[in-house]
Amino acid sequence: MKMNRKPNSFNDLMFNRQIMFLSVLRKVRLVRYIRPLKYFLLSLIKSKHELKRLFVFISFLLACLGPLIFIIESSSIYDQSLPKPISVKRAIRTMSDACYFLVLLLTTVGFGETYPTSTLANFIGMLASLSSLMIFSLILSSIYRKYMFIREYDDAQRIDPENVRYFIYENKNQQQTRDITDEIKTRLKKI
Repeated sequence: MKMNRKPNSFNDLMFNRQIMFLSVLRKVRLVRYIRPLKYFLLSLIKSKHELKRLFVFISFLLACLGPLIFIIESSSIYDQSLPKPISVKRAIRTMSDACYFLVLLLTTVGFGETYPTSTLANFIGMLASLSSLMIFSLILSSIYRKYMFIREYDDAQRIDPENVRYFIYENKNQQQTRDITDEIKTRLKKI
């Protein structure tokens, strides 16, 4: 027996209002992340040289070490003089396996799906991992420094724009700066 239930329009309307209220709250919570996201994007834009260096470094490691690991592994996989059998399923057998292994190694993910079986390839992977950690830390610290500078500058302008000082580089090689805050203020007063 099928029961015909009348929709209670008042309860349905209240439920819809509650859902809309929760949706508005979610959007309000996301608003607080807009300013940090703006700072992050601005710091990425200002760090385009560092990002280019990172891309070049990763490309260099993939182009040099990928074929090297593949050559070493292809010779050691089929070596019959090894004392124990090698799991061919997880060993590096193709060039794409070598590049996949290097990308996982350089980004410190390391799933363990593929791994080198020779000692020399393990040593090369260790050196690549250490160098990528150093390069990533240097580049990320530079991006973070620019992020903090943009954030502090914006916070200072929002608090009291009179306290902001403007500097220009007179000689970029010697890092000499000159304070031009008073010049800017007098020119703004003339306008």
